[in-house]
Amino acid sequence: MCVELIKNLVQKEFKLQLKRKTRKREYVEARAMYYKLLREKNRMTFSDIARTLNKNHATILHGVSSLDDWIETDTNIKSIYNKLEEKVEDVKRKHPNKFYEVNTEKELYEIALEDMEKKYKELEIKYRFLLGQLKRYSGKSYERFKNLETNTI
Repeated sequence: MCVELIKNLVQKEFKLQLKRKTRKREYVEARAMYYKLLREKNRMTFSDIARTLNKNHATILHGVSSLDDWIETDTNIKSIYNKLEEKVEDVKRKHPNKFYEVNTEKELYEIALEDMEKKYKELEIKYRFLLGQLKRYSGKSYERFKNLETNTI
């Protein structure tokens, strides 16, 4: 589920655990970014977001509202939020069908690797077919191509 993915992205960025009960500024800012990302990217209600961290819906509302104010005045917070937002959007764009299924970036990389391996196999099949066609219809061209293929550049 993308809740865990977003949570992991934020925790990794801030190098902290969102569930930790503390009012330290970096935790408050990280949680606010987590709330806003879930609200905007996952269209979750404040109550649903609150349940993910055992908070009250009013806490979520206050966090999102505060973050909006901080983004207007603090360029550092704005750049961190924009970076996280871009990561989430990148994941959604590259893997729209898997976005709601994965929990970590590692799982996304594993899916991307599987996709690349599948595409590689498809290309390998096409390559062999075309090579066979070349051999069948133009033996000389096939031999030249094979010589090129074996030469290292």
